[in-house]
Amino acid sequence: MNGEQLLIERKSLFERCIQVGSFEDLLSIQERIADSMRRCEHELKGTEKKDDLQFHIERLRLYADGLVWLVLHPHTIRQLAKNPGPPRSIEAQGEAFDQVLESARDHLMKDKVPVLIADITNVIKIGDLVLCTNPEAPRIVECKTRLPHPRLFMRGRFGRQLSRTMSTLEYLSTGSAKVFGNERHQLVIESPHASKRNWAALTIVCTTAVSDKRAFFQLSNHEFIWAYSQENQDSVLAEVAKYGENLSCGFFGTSLGLINMTDGLFPPPIVWPIPSELRFQLMEGQIVVAHLVDSKAFECDLGNGERIEVSPQEDFPIRVVTGGKEYPLGRRFIYDVVYGFETVDSCVQGLIEFARQLHEQPPIDISAPHQAKPIVHFVESTEEAQKLAMSKDIPEDDFVVMPLELFEQMKGATRRPKEEAREIAKKHHGYKPTYPTMSMETLKKLISKAHKG
Repeated sequence: MNGEQLLIERKSLFERCIQVGSFEDLLSIQERIADSMRRCEHELKGTEKKDDLQFHIERLRLYADGLVWLVLHPHTIRQLAKNPGPPRSIEAQGEAFDQVLESARDHLMKDKVPVLIADITNVIKIGDLVLCTNPEAPRIVECKTRLPHPRLFMRGRFGRQLSRTMSTLEYLSTGSAKVFGNERHQLVIESPHASKRNWAALTIVCTTAVSDKRAFFQLSNHEFIWAYSQENQDSVLAEVAKYGENLSCGFFGTSLGLINMTDGLFPPPIVWPIPSELRFQLMEGQIVVAHLVDSKAFECDLGNGERIEVSPQEDFPIRVVTGGKEYPLGRRFIYDVVYGFETVDSCVQGLIEFARQLHEQPPIDISAPHQAKPIVHFVESTEEAQKLAMSKDIPEDDFVVMPLELFEQMKGATRRPKEEAREIAKKHHGYKPTYPTMSMETLKKLISKAHKG
């Protein structure tokens, strides 16, 4: 397909993405994105003209990222995006990816929840599928054509993948965990702060740029927004540099820079709350937004010993003082203004509120030793499961793995013969081995529910 044909296809897929109205729509458009990406990856092998095809694949991944932002909480997206490495090729996975698609359909039919396909996105870097049972703590599904025996789950590459998945789910579910591969213990502190954003100003400047090829909007003495067509890039950047000469220290970013990020911190333009035609042109790079913010914009003295200072050269450049203590915070808060268009006043208020929460937060005991990998117990019968659940020496955050037929039997609270349970497993999942994995706490709840049934 040539560049014009690919553009027409992207426009059609874009319209489908912004009109998703059901769980079925959500999976259907992902299947179409996957099909288009796989076709383009195949064509890349046989042509020297790669730019149009590569651009198409990159934009479709951003479309898929937009779908993720529709159904998951921003904090959850950041955690799922932390695993390093580029997105996996779909074409290279062959039949294994077909199994992922089949499993996605199966889970949609059986679980009746939004299903996300990881490998068509930039930001889901854990698991093969994400089942959005809870926007803040979803289920993560690994689809493997070959599985080791559960007793060997924690070994090798599969063990590392499973460890990262389990510890991430523990963190999302409990708000506190040491995620596998990270040196620091992670702790969630929820803030009630509701951000306010400059979408109205952004709409004005982008709309003007569509007709006039460039536009400028000054939000304050410390903050400036440009929008421009690609042919005006040099003149706009020269103007940005001129404004920057009068700033203490400028933080600068563009919509093209945001599009190239894969850290899950900020949503791509496809889900910005501005007119859809502007979103499409931003995704295509037909217009570009540039945003310049002076570090002085964030500095303030609120009295009563509360103030915010910014030292741009430091690793944690924001210093918030409250209650007689200083709290260093990272650049992400500033970048939420630059790339997420939060208003400066909203950001400052959020920083103060967050520092106050940190000041009032009681000490958290994280002195207990953490295993390098989660502990996994394998059970093959209801008797083994009950014996394990009754043990007082096993922590509730250990994990339990069992054959699918045993899980179906326990969940059904019946005494199904093993052969009947196995037929249920085959009906829903084919003949590939499937091993539900759960925490000890979940196992105890499952057994308790089965007894009551």
